[in-house]
Parts: sequence; structure tokens; C-alpha cells
Amino acid sequence: MMHLTATKPELNVVFDQTGTPTYAMDLAGAVMAVLDDWRGDMAGDPSRNGGIYHYSNEGVCSWYDFTKMIAEYAGNAGCDVRPCHSDEFPSPVKRPSYSVLDKTKIKETFGLRIPYWTDSLKTCIANLKKTMYKRSIVITGGAGFIGSHVVRLFVNKYPEYRIINLDKLTYAGNLANLKDIEERPNYRFVRMDVCDFEGFSALMRE
Repeated sequence: MMHLTATKPELNVVFDQTGTPTYAMDLAGAVMAVLDDWRGDMAGDPSRNGGIYHYSNEGVCSWYDFTKMIAEYAGNAGCDVRPCHSDEFPSPVKRPSYSVLDKTKIKETFGLRIPYWTDSLKTCIANLKKTMYKRSIVITGGAGFIGSHVVRLFVNKYPEYRIINLDKLTYAGNLANLKDIEERPNYRFVRMDVCDFEGFSALMRE
């Protein structure tokens, strides 16, 4: 959905299927908590807390709500996300309209505090942004009249690249030239003099 909301002007997403998104890192943490509990019971009865447990993040949302938040947190404001019915996407699979899981048992048994889905979504997208780009491209003087057009072209044409706009913002630089892309996930502005060797070297190490 990050890619779709970054590359499509509009997107139809079902609003009549409700569940709870789950961040894999949160699920992995819950599994580790269960394993730690099991190891602690090895001297006694390791099967004491055996059984079936449900896990997901906290909260409830539709696929439409989920996509709207992905677009917001990823900075893909240019995509018009619209709600639609499931029957607009014919499928041989019968999907439940409500698939929220009761997590009371796993929380009480293992003392888990489960994050709300929007909090975990923010963390997930922040982590994805660090690793999702094929390469980084630095454009110097990108806040000027000509440079801003180059920056905008690269940001829109290459969503898989991270575009770094490096500008000292002297008399010719104006960030208002790039107001329309300042929230795009693959765009970053750095105020710096290109002659600042130490600063530029630190930027390259990132």
C-alpha cells in the first residue's frame, strides 16, 4: 500500500472488512515472551501454559482505514483513497466482514502489553523508510528555480530512490518552490553548504 499510494492518483479500498493490522516485530516480541516463560518452566511443568492463543495489535479498523493511515504516515498525500464494497472486487474466497481477535488470554497469561495498531504502523513505516530505497541521490542547489524542478522531477519519477535536496538557502533558494513534495516519503531537505566537507561527509555516511 505504501507503493500504491505513492504511485497512483487514486485507490479504491474495501471498508466492509474489519480486523486489526499486526506488526511482525510486535508478534516476534510476543513469541519471545512466550518462549521465555516456557524456559522458566523447564524445571517444573513446561506444558503449564499450553493452549491456543490469539495475537494481533490492539484496536480495530477496516482495510480502508488502514490504507488511509499508511498514506498519511508515509506522506503520500497525493493519492485519493476511496472506500468501496467488497463485492466490487469479485473473489472466489469468502472473507469475513469482522475478524478481530480476542487477546485477553495471551495478555493475562504472559503479562503482555500490546501496542495500538497506529503506533506500530508509525514504527513500521519509519523502519521501512530506512531500508526501502535502492539508492540515494543528492541534488545540490535544489531550492532554486531550476534546481527545484529537477528535484520535483526525480521525486515523482523515482519513488524507489531517496532524493536528498542539499541547499544553503541563500538569496536564490526558496523552499516554497517545493511545497507540493515536502511531505513525500522519498524526499529530504538538508540545509547545508556544499563546501562544508565535514557536514557533507557525515551526510554521505548516513
